[in-house]
Amino acid sequence: RNRDRGYCACAESTAMASLLQGAERTMDQWRLSNAELLGQIAELAWAEGTETGVQLYKLYGAGRMAYEVYQRLKGGGNSGRELLRAVTVKKITEFVESNKRMPKDKLAAEVQKMIAEFAVQVAAL
Repeated sequence: RNRDRGYCACAESTAMASLLQGAERTMDQWRLSNAELLGQIAELAWAEGTETGVQLYKLYGAGRMAYEVYQRLKGGGNSGRELLRAVTVKKITEFVESNKRMPKDKLAAEVQKMIAEFAVQVAAL
């Protein structure tokens, strides 16, 4: 009978741990990035209707737009990597489709070469 209780307690604690992990994941989904947090603060300040709040909201909007324009002009972020990745995936797909009869080991070696080329190009960014 004690074994049954031990098993139930173990099963209950496992279920409780699973629920807690699920709750943590749910809470993490609600976390704001720094930019989102600043936006929320600016919106709340604007909603107050004070001159300072309106100025803060305008300043936040202008800063956000300036940052985006700058990133796009410099080709910022992952756009270069994403483009290289898309080109490499297309190149590999076309190669595999056009060489279906090639032995698998040779095919794998060629794909590895293409991936290595991709890695070198990304490192050069």
